[in-house]
Amino acid sequence: MGRRTKATAAIENLVATADDAIVGRTIELYEKSKEKFQDFLRRMEQEGSEGKEAFVMLYDSTFKGKVLSDEEKKFVADSMKDALKTVGLVGLVVLPGGSLVFILGTFLRLNKYVLPSAFQNGNGNGNGNGNGK
Repeated sequence: MGRRTKATAAIENLVATADDAIVGRTIELYEKSKEKFQDFLRRMEQEGSEGKEAFVMLYDSTFKGKVLSDEEKKFVADSMKDALKTVGLVGLVVLPGGSLVFILGTFLRLNKYVLPSAFQNGNGNGNGNGNGK
């Protein structure tokens, strides 16, 4: 009976160690997911502010007669493209099999055609596309 007690204690110790490892891994995954989600929200906020700025420029040009410079025209055009790309991403998420299309697009390196500019730059430096927009 003494051997069984030692074996039981060893198994309980092994289970406790495994439980600690699982809990540690779960906490690590939670923290990584939380960080990525916060980064996603920050980038969506950036896209929203850029879109708002572009719509203000477009409104001023249309209804107030302001003439846009070439740089402002490019900014408005890029912002409108980003807005359409964002709508397309939402469509991919909603459609059945959309995640497979997204993975395929990533594999084929089509991100510059599919992702809005705020999501193209991996370092999240604020301008999203690396061209100072």
